[in-house]
Amino acid sequence: MRRFEIVNPEDHSIDRRFRRGMALAAPIIGIIAIVAVISAVSVHSYHVTRARVIGLTQTLLHEQQKLLTREVSDYLGPAPQSATIAQDLLTDPLSDAPPRTFLDYGRSLLNHLSQIDSMFIADDRGTFWFINRAPRAVSDGVEWVRLLPGKDVFRHWYYNQQGDLVRTEDKPANGYDARQRDWYLRAVRHPGISWAEPYPSQSRHEIFSTASSALTLRNGHRAVFAINLSLTHLSGFLEKMKIGQNGKAIILDEKGRVVAGSDLLKIAAQAHWQFDKMAIDAKQTPVFSRALSLYRIYGSGVKIISGRKTRYVTIYSSLDAIRPGWLLILHAPESDYARIISVAGWQGFAFSLLIIALAAGLAGLLFREKRRTLRATRQVDDLRDSQRVAEGLIGRLVEDDNIFDIAQQAPILSESVAEITGTSRVALWRVQEADRRLICEDAYEAATGQHGAGREINPDEAQPLLEALERVSRLDNETPDSAHVLRPLWRAEGLTGDVTDYAVYPIRRQNGLCGLTVLTGAVTQPDGTKFLPLINDMIALRYAAIAQDERVTSGDGPPAEADVAPRPVTAAKVVFLDAGESGFQTGCFPAVPVATIQFIHQDVPDVQATVDLFQKLATKLEEVAETYALSVVQLAGNRVLLVGKCGAALDPDSVCDVADALLELREAAQRILNAADMVRNFNMGLDVGPVLGAHVGRDGARYALWGEAFANADRLAMSSAETGSIQVSDAAWAVLKDRFLFRPRGAFFMPGRGLTVTHILAARR
Repeated sequence: MRRFEIVNPEDHSIDRRFRRGMALAAPIIGIIAIVAVISAVSVHSYHVTRARVIGLTQTLLHEQQKLLTREVSDYLGPAPQSATIAQDLLTDPLSDAPPRTFLDYGRSLLNHLSQIDSMFIADDRGTFWFINRAPRAVSDGVEWVRLLPGKDVFRHWYYNQQGDLVRTEDKPANGYDARQRDWYLRAVRHPGISWAEPYPSQSRHEIFSTASSALTLRNGHRAVFAINLSLTHLSGFLEKMKIGQNGKAIILDEKGRVVAGSDLLKIAAQAHWQFDKMAIDAKQTPVFSRALSLYRIYGSGVKIISGRKTRYVTIYSSLDAIRPGWLLILHAPESDYARIISVAGWQGFAFSLLIIALAAGLAGLLFREKRRTLRATRQVDDLRDSQRVAEGLIGRLVEDDNIFDIAQQAPILSESVAEITGTSRVALWRVQEADRRLICEDAYEAATGQHGAGREINPDEAQPLLEALERVSRLDNETPDSAHVLRPLWRAEGLTGDVTDYAVYPIRRQNGLCGLTVLTGAVTQPDGTKFLPLINDMIALRYAAIAQDERVTSGDGPPAEADVAPRPVTAAKVVFLDAGESGFQTGCFPAVPVATIQFIHQDVPDVQATVDLFQKLATKLEEVAETYALSVVQLAGNRVLLVGKCGAALDPDSVCDVADALLELREAAQRILNAADMVRNFNMGLDVGPVLGAHVGRDGARYALWGEAFANADRLAMSSAETGSIQVSDAAWAVLKDRFLFRPRGAFFMPGRGLTVTHILAARR
């Protein structure tokens, strides 16, 4: 029985680690448990308090909403009330003489109700009288206006507070006809009180809303009495209204246009004083916009709405009882009413911190004493464990018969180094005596258990690395100078310059450096590196046997060039065609586009279904070949071969034709397979490379095409990462990149090619 197969019954390392872990984890678990209990209680208390505060907030907002509704009703109420009174009061026929009742009634309303801006009356004959507040030049006075019949002129009378006429003035009426105005038409068509659309006045920087009602005069004519209310004053009232600390209120119509609220005149100016463009801005006021959408869906209600990373308690309700088509929206940040939660939370948090600090102090004392006790024990145990592992590995190496037999592989060497150091990757390199080149004898991946070999570094690149290792016992990539020296190793192993935890240890014999041990990845068992020189000495003995064999084989001299093993070359694919149909000339064509489509076998219902499927594919191939003038289209088994123009120089248009053909065939194949209820299970590859052509066979009856491009196209198709994709080589991509869209697949290892960069063809630009 070998040593590594013997189980040591006295090995209590697992029990020691368990006890050590429990001793260290117990105080930490205790603190975590205390923190978890305190956190759970605090979170529960927070949610209960928050729910109650939000309920109180909603109640307060409901009361403020009722107050605002009452205030808006009081603000707009005089308009319909005055219009109702006017139906009984203003029955005198309108004439050229001033309508004293209307003018006295209007003066009284203007004196007592600040929200009323003006009043006017017009009959069905076009007679029009208007009363307004006088300009600032006539302090506290009124202004009468009458449309002079047949003159298209407004006559203005200005009276002071005492009722004395100050002056008169005529202004152009510009074809004004009250009977064509919205307020007049609404009142005539609808009995009762009618509200016209609000209209902004750029000249006065005001926004008005008009309420009107139809009258029947004693002479039988119809008239309309109207009152203008200033919405600017209503906006000022809403701005002054205190809603929490940062709450706001706004009045909108059903179309989302702003009727009253903060920055009303600014919104009107941005809309060029056109009410239809005074819609609410969802970006500037997302909460109001969201509330309007909810109102349109659900009607009046209360919601918690988030906007700009803040939660708002929002109430939206209709004002139809006061002004049809208007709605009032209020919102206030949840934090305005939840400050009590913050105060209580900070108090609870302070008490929690105090309890946690006391618990942490007690646990810390216990942890400190335990740590002191366990530190020495752990050091002794680790040393014993590493010594035991090293002894076991050394025993395995000594008992292995293949270590010094150069005819056999010795994977145990790299595996032992990985096990004793805990690193993720180990590479063993040998210095060839003949020309001082570096040869990778074994590269071991600990995660997958795979071994690899065969990489080489030429003497010119290896010389600086070997000279650096002659002077040191370990070389890593922590300094720029060493990183420069190690770069050939990185390239050979497929690593990038930003690799970390990379160390190189020299393997020496009596006559000098004979090899390298390369560790990639963190060394999880630093004590294991103490035994690395011993393993390196064993590797040196194996390398000495290999060197002796090379000297014997070469006649005790440097190997001849013929004896050096040539670099393996992948066999090229050969395609045979009828010479009469090919039309090709014998020769070498330096750059020919070659594409392959590989269909993965699928079971089909019956033979006839298979025949029908191939018939459809063959028909489509004929169409594509004719459309894009392809030189060769061959369907054999589960493989389709496409070849573009074969000429003395590269033809970019021919490469594009082959790419277009692949895109069209991919779409057609997907459609045909879907119709046959088969999954999309095919891949495509495209390469551009040299191709040889010659007449072969008896009497030159056959024409053969062969070259590396055919094999590369097959590899590209077979190594595609996803089905139905078109994988393109770097050479083909360089030709197509300006006319087609690609997504890079990146670099990967392709059998027969090594590290390869490819691209996935997506579509035409």
